[in-house]
Amino acid sequence: SSKYSSTLYGPAMGYPFPDQTEKRTITAISSDKKTLTLDSALTYTHWGSGNQFAEVGMLNRKIVITSSEDSDADGAYGGHFLMRKGKVLELSGIEVTRMGQRGVLARYPVHFHNMSDVEDIKPFIQYSSIHNNFQRCLVVHQSHGVTIRGNVAFNTSGHCYFLEDGMERGNIFDKNLGASANPLAKGEGGLLPSDNRASIFWIVNPNNTFTNNAAVGGQHGFWYAMPVRPRNLALKLYGVNNVYAWPRKHPL
Repeated sequence: SSKYSSTLYGPAMGYPFPDQTEKRTITAISSDKKTLTLDSALTYTHWGSGNQFAEVGMLNRKIVITSSEDSDADGAYGGHFLMRKGKVLELSGIEVTRMGQRGVLARYPVHFHNMSDVEDIKPFIQYSSIHNNFQRCLVVHQSHGVTIRGNVAFNTSGHCYFLEDGMERGNIFDKNLGASANPLAKGEGGLLPSDNRASIFWIVNPNNTFTNNAAVGGQHGFWYAMPVRPRNLALKLYGVNNVYAWPRKHPL
């Protein structure tokens, strides 16, 4: 069978094709709510039905978390939104843009960090937009029981939706859209060598639930990259010889 590659990554076998993700602004909506007018015509053909129908995501929200407009000029160095365990952690309908600090570990647009087991408080982020950021989209790190549902992530550098150390488990990713994860080489700020082949969903433990998600415009849509042993913080917490903590042997 023929193999193709996006122009984001250059030709492999066969002929490269352009990244067909397009961003437009809605300028009018018909009275019957069935017709949208865009600020300019679409460049490519996008099917509205069938097996190849186009994914559409809305980027703007009324609640916006962002960095200053010169953060890109400062070297892709924006703010970061890090969350720890508390009594309530529920995010809905927010917009996160110009966030993350390229090349800096633990500085991501949305970051559930070291929360351990959180099934008791059931934290979630839902129906939100995470777009035009400098590093990753949403990261779950050493946290178990987070729900990520109905979100749109667009245009970032490196892997987009990201499980970090390999011990993350019991998290739910449902009905999320990810598009345009751009390659980021190690010398350009990539945190992992694999960031130069960025995926929309980077999955390092099989004991998480992924349903009804869509991945567009990364070299890999869903990349299962399970280490033999957990890394970094998880390795310190669970130890080298704790078989229960090995992602490839984790009971489902």
